Amino acid sequence: MLRPSILLMLLSLGATILGAKLYVDRALRSSSNLETPLGPDETTLDYIKALEEELDRLNADNATLRQLIESDGPISIPSQLISFVEKDLELNFKDAPIALVRDQHVLRDASGQAWLSALNEQQLEILSYSFDVLGILPPDQQWIAQVISAETTGSRGIYDPSTGEIILAEGFDIENIHHQAALIRLLTIALLDQHYPLKDDPSFDHFIARRALHFGRASIIQDRFYTLQAKHIGFITERSPNTEAAELFSKLPIFVQDITTFANTYGKDYLNQLKSQEDLHQALQSASSSTRDILKKTFPFNNSQSPNTKPADWTSDSFSIQLDTQLGSLTLKSYLKLHAAPSEQLDKWITALESDHLSIATESTQNAHTLWQLQFSEESKSTEFFQWLQSARQTIPSIVLTRTSKTVTLTHSEGLSNE
Repeated sequence: MLRPSILLMLLSLGATILGAKLYVDRALRSSSNLETPLGPDETTLDYIKALEEELDRLNADNATLRQLIESDGPISIPSQLISFVEKDLELNFKDAPIALVRDQHVLRDASGQAWLSALNEQQLEILSYSFDVLGILPPDQQWIAQVISAETTGSRGIYDPSTGEIILAEGFDIENIHHQAALIRLLTIALLDQHYPLKDDPSFDHFIARRALHFGRASIIQDRFYTLQAKHIGFITERSPNTEAAELFSKLPIFVQDITTFANTYGKDYLNQLKSQEDLHQALQSASSSTRDILKKTFPFNNSQSPNTKPADWTSDSFSIQLDTQLGSLTLKSYLKLHAAPSEQLDKWITALESDHLSIATESTQNAHTLWQLQFSEESKSTEFFQWLQSARQTIPSIVLTRTSKTVTLTHSEGLSNE
């Protein structure tokens, strides 16, 4: 269906062309019906010539507008590509997939919509603040913008969960085997989103884990497509590396790099270890998927509860909770790498992490408090982690550290600006 503005423009052009044509025809018929034909005067001839020129311009504008409408509409997705994805997933599209070719700006917006499907703008800003004060990211990092840039630079397309549409980059060529493979990947993500939608109010950790499972499954099907095409064609030229994307990626903070690569490495590896299609469906539909279990390759997912033990005074009326979420093992892994944790301990602490909880609260609009609790499976691991944090205080000097049995807590408090 045409957008109203485009439809109105078409109708206006059509009416103008028709009106001008009728006027000219009527003028010519009137002249030919006279018993004594009168030669048209110079003014009439000039007027008719002007009308004809206007008709030519309107016809040209109409042709341009039609080309614009055609380029604005969805591309025709080959049915064999849709069937390939549906057969591999053993699922059918509830709604027919729609793919649109758009510019880089729309591509970036589609990437951002995926994050907004899990956390609203205010929550993302609060989360960014916590990453900054806890030292999960270096200071003053626009991490969401960086994730979006990493995902869209050199990309052939993005799935937009807010509309259910596939947004393809300019220059997309459906005859190109690599572009077909990219579309296979995006069709897979779209189909999985239809059958395994994101649960309401997901934690940060669950969102990252679910994203990894969907992207990982899409990479597996994309690889299978390449394998079958290679058998059929005999040879497929290797995809040339995207130097712009590689250069951008190398400059990103560790946390952003890990978020970007987690899906296509650990998510893919996790699903490849599963034995059956039934196991795949169970993993994909899980509401308790976590980055910890993906890293540890635990199946099925273990729904462990985060500690969420807030200070006693947070229960008073003067405290207002702004955000409660679980950051997960991937966040801890990035944190440890950023602060140069000993490599021999890093994997042990990540494996021993049972759950975590992030809480951000404001106190009477005067102070902001950020609390990150990490609960380990063994007290010895919490002790080791706590001791390392104390030795690393020079990189995170504003953090207050406490430990109770298996739980280590990082707290940051500061006054709110009155400006």
